[in-house]
Amino acid sequence: MKEITSGSKENSGRPAESSAFSCKIHALSPEHCCTILESIGEAIATIDLDKTVTYINPAAEALTGYPTREGVGRKCFDVFRTNVCEKRCPLDETLKSGDPQFVPRTPLINRSGRTKTISIYTSLLRTEENDVVGAVESFRDLSELEQLRRQLSRSFTHEDIIGNHPRMKEILYRLPDIAESESRPYSNKGTKTLIDYNLSIFFILGGWRGCDRPFSAI
Repeated sequence: MKEITSGSKENSGRPAESSAFSCKIHALSPEHCCTILESIGEAIATIDLDKTVTYINPAAEALTGYPTREGVGRKCFDVFRTNVCEKRCPLDETLKSGDPQFVPRTPLINRSGRTKTISIYTSLLRTEENDVVGAVESFRDLSELEQLRRQLSRSFTHEDIIGNHPRMKEILYRLPDIAESESRPYSNKGTKTLIDYNLSIFFILGGWRGCDRPFSAI
C-alpha cells in the first residue's frame, strides 16, 4: 500500500478541487447525469457526514459484492473494506481538510472475501449553496493490471534472462556431453571441468562484480 497523497494535478493525475461549487456538466439534465454515473466503469459512492453510504453505482456493486439495496445505509468501511479505513482514511482527510485525497494502490476485501487491488480518490460533496454534505469516493479496480504484472514477472524471471545469455546457452548446450563423459567429480579432469563451468556461471551471474582482476579459469 502506498501513501495517501493530496489530490493535486501533480501527484494524482486529477485537477485540484475548487472550494466554490462549479458544475462542469450543468448543461446536462439530472437524468443524463444519472445515466453517466450508472454507465461508467469506475466504482462511485457517495457518503454523508456520518460515513453512511447514500449511493453506489453498478460498478461499485460489482467491486464490493453489495447490491444497492444492501450497500446503501451501511457505513462506508463495512462496504469498502480496505487497509486505509483503520489507519489513515482518505475520507476523513477530505472532510477534515477539504482537499481531495488519492490512494494509488491498496487491497480491498469484497463481500465474498476475495481481495482486489484498487486505487481510491475522494472529494467533497457540496450543495448548490456550497454547503458540505458529505463526500464522493471513486474506486478503480486494478486487479487485471496486477494480474498482468504478475504474468510478466513470471515470464521474465532471473533464470530466463540468464538462460538467454549467449555464453550461458553454450554452457547449457554442452552440459549433457559433460554428464555423459567418463569424467568424475572426484577425478582431476572432471573436477577441473566442473570448476571451469561453475566459475563461468558465477561470472555471468555477476559474482565477479567489484573484482579489479581479470577473470581466469583454473
